[in-house]
Amino acid sequence: MFQECNPENLAHGKTLWLELKDSCGNVIPNGDSNVILTEDINKGICDKEQKQIIENQLLLNNQFSSLSINVTECSLDLVQLNLSENRLSNLPNSLHLLKKLVYLNLDYNQLTSIPDIICELTSLKTLKASHNRIKDVTNNLETLSNLEDLDLSFNELTNLPISCAKLNHLKNLYLMGNRFNEIPNCVTTGMHSLQIFNFSQNGQSKLNTPPNSVNLNAFYAEKNICPSFPTWILSPKFANLEIVSFNETTFHKYDLPEEPSTSCIKKLSMKQCDLSETIVDKIIARLTSLEELIIGNAKTFSSNSFWYMPIESFKEPSYLKVLDVSRTGITAIPKIISNFTNLSRIDLSFNDINWLAEEICSLRNLSSLIIDSNNLAILPENIGELISLKELKASHNNLHKLPDSIVALANLQYFDLYDNKFETMPEEIMKLPNLIGVDLEQNYFPTDDLLFNRSIPYESMRDLLREHWHDLKLPSGIKIQTADDERELSSLSSSTTNSSLKETYLCELPDRIEITDERWDTSEDSADEFDPHECREPKQRVYSPFTFYKPFQRVYCPGEYHEKRILTRIIPMLRNGTLVWSTDYEEGQFEDP
Repeated sequence: MFQECNPENLAHGKTLWLELKDSCGNVIPNGDSNVILTEDINKGICDKEQKQIIENQLLLNNQFSSLSINVTECSLDLVQLNLSENRLSNLPNSLHLLKKLVYLNLDYNQLTSIPDIICELTSLKTLKASHNRIKDVTNNLETLSNLEDLDLSFNELTNLPISCAKLNHLKNLYLMGNRFNEIPNCVTTGMHSLQIFNFSQNGQSKLNTPPNSVNLNAFYAEKNICPSFPTWILSPKFANLEIVSFNETTFHKYDLPEEPSTSCIKKLSMKQCDLSETIVDKIIARLTSLEELIIGNAKTFSSNSFWYMPIESFKEPSYLKVLDVSRTGITAIPKIISNFTNLSRIDLSFNDINWLAEEICSLRNLSSLIIDSNNLAILPENIGELISLKELKASHNNLHKLPDSIVALANLQYFDLYDNKFETMPEEIMKLPNLIGVDLEQNYFPTDDLLFNRSIPYESMRDLLREHWHDLKLPSGIKIQTADDERELSSLSSSTTNSSLKETYLCELPDRIEITDERWDTSEDSADEFDPHECREPKQRVYSPFTFYKPFQRVYCPGEYHEKRILTRIIPMLRNGTLVWSTDYEEGQFEDP
């Protein structure tokens, strides 16, 4: 039956909540669930409450298919009416007597059109009719001269009447989830007070013709397929336009203007738009006030693909505060990052980054650094210079130690090191004074008896961190260390010189094998058994579903066709017994030329 909720835009003054229950007689089921608010009941309520004004009435989620309202002295003053989540296909004629009604919610019903009776509610400021089956809007909607918010989302509209252009007090218009193939004429010729316009999820639609309102502040056109990029968003005419979101919208052409732009867009979000570095560079070169750039990809799909981070064309890099380039395949952070002095949040997650440039440590205003699911083995030595850092998310990497300077992060509150390569508890974590959330699961040490020098136990700190990032991680516990992990840790801890290669493989060879620095023998005896020109099938590559790879890498990789070093081919043969070490082998016989 009745579910209590708080309507939007509550009016000031005393409020009488009229709860409609069968037991009280306020709702009288009649045949097919008609609702009758009778005169006697209204009179009784007014007497009981000393004629207080009824300001809010809710009849939501009752599954009524029709509604009958007998208007009396009290209900004449009704200002908010919520009829959402029913099965209404029409409205009673008596509704037009509610002359003081300012809020009407008809969401989630079965209306096929906007009833004409609504056009008589001249005081109406908010009309919500989303998630219906509306195909037509009455031409008389223009009579709602005080209307400020109109939500017709998720219906079956293909157009709006041109008379709606006269809704010059309208500030917010929501048309997402319909069947428009272009922005309606009433928007492009009228509605000069429009501030927020949502035109998302309209399939194949054109965005070329701009809205008429120069007061436009936010424009959303997500999940569309458009023939060309709407260059009007870069026009100085729309000086008040600050938020533009094209997430999951694809554009076939980007005919950007050559002349410099004075656009004041502060937030541009273009996730999964099939972007390349060239396109991004051209767009942001025309945005002189950009504060947030969101060009990453979502979890389940990746379409923005970059060889490098496209941030070099910024005219005013110091304005940028938020940067998201997650899941785009970048492999490094450019040194120019140091010019973005006011960056407060960077999301570099799910890329192929092996190391972070030291220049990132100069971002003194950075409060959130997201670098999880990369290939990082170490963090920058001067990371302690990030004095404003509060969040550091570095899970699913190859970190095996922390730099000494990390203890200087006095403001760090959340530190995620889940699934890394630590063999022991990093002692530096104990010295972080304001840490309230940490996750150390899936490393090579147990977390059962971890003791922190604070009153909160580790398990609570772990759960607090996961709740903070809404991150469900399974499993928890210790990571099992395999032989491959041991070799990887050994290689991480050493340099890439030839001597470190010896140390890595020395424990795997028989005692009688000695590895020298001499050049490998090029005699025919060695070449007879190990022919470097023999044909081999290329190795089948297996990719993690959480790591981005360039498309061509799946079909061709030059490294696949390079000959392996003879030493690396001998080692597996010695392990599985296909080759037995003999004292007849000459010293250096298996060295590559």
